[in-house]
Amino acid sequence: MRTVVLLAVVLSTILGGCSTLDAPRRLQVVVAPHPDDDLLGIAAVDDDDYTVWVVGTQGESTGYCEPDLLRPSVTSLGEWPVPTPAGRQSAECRAARLASWLGFHRDLSDRQGSDAFGAEAGQLPELQAVPAPELATGMVPRSTDTDDQASPILYSAGADAALVAFDGGDGNLTADEVEYMVAWVLAQRGTLLPELDLSRIIGASYFNDPSRVVATPDCRRELCTGNSAFADYPHPDHLAVSSALAQNDFGAVEGNLVATWPRPMAITYRHALDEDAYCSLMCEAPDDTGVPVGLMQSWYGWLAFPGDHWPQTEVPVQAGNGRALIMSRQQAFLSYYGAWNRVAP
Repeated sequence: MRTVVLLAVVLSTILGGCSTLDAPRRLQVVVAPHPDDDLLGIAAVDDDDYTVWVVGTQGESTGYCEPDLLRPSVTSLGEWPVPTPAGRQSAECRAARLASWLGFHRDLSDRQGSDAFGAEAGQLPELQAVPAPELATGMVPRSTDTDDQASPILYSAGADAALVAFDGGDGNLTADEVEYMVAWVLAQRGTLLPELDLSRIIGASYFNDPSRVVATPDCRRELCTGNSAFADYPHPDHLAVSSALAQNDFGAVEGNLVATWPRPMAITYRHALDEDAYCSLMCEAPDDTGVPVGLMQSWYGWLAFPGDHWPQTEVPVQAGNGRALIMSRQQAFLSYYGAWNRVAP
């Protein structure tokens, strides 16, 4: 079991002093609803681009933060969360979710030969915080509808990637808030982020609602349809991310890609991780330190469903116990705007 330090958040009120970083030719943005959803869009990531990993909520509503559901892995399939969560909505739950997210991306960066966001071994990347300003587009994210003040935006910028965490409220995220998140990130080019052309925006937001339990009046038809042959996952936060990318052209050269269930090739792009890359995320076999090779298992194992680990699957399907297997090797994406548009705006 690895030793990690507590999540450190360093408050800062300005972005000045952050030099523009040398980076690959273009910039791509991956938007995930919760800390642990990144894998839902990772197959579409271009390894040559500078990647901004955005998370829209802090995952504070998960039942796995409840003492009766929180469990260590008896087979080393999950890093014990630090700090120990004290129930849904607790500060410890938020911190534990973000710490797992930071650990996952630190190790992902390190395996890719990059700088691990400046974190030493046994430490997590340090997040800095800035106030969330009003923008001309979207709505400032708030954890609940009654919050008078928005939470700060947290970030860490590395040589080849950046991490940005918002607090849109787990279970309360809206498309307008996601629009704000993307707009804020793009406005940081030349300061916090390198000044690069935007290649693509990826929604790591798999959503399938064959029973139409979450559909909203303004939901685009293709988003709110479903297919019972694939994993049933009607999470409203996932729909918020998908809807924001379907409704807004942010100027990405290739456009916006939105994770979905496998559909006809006429309207989707298919991407797949190779076997080794998928194993590096999902394999349960231990490395020489006894920690699972798969980063999803080692950092997010305490959040795994439908059991005590994340099952591998080729495509998103329902498990025998009725739970959704969504962390698939092959991934499909609806495409909006830009050169890759296959869905009429």
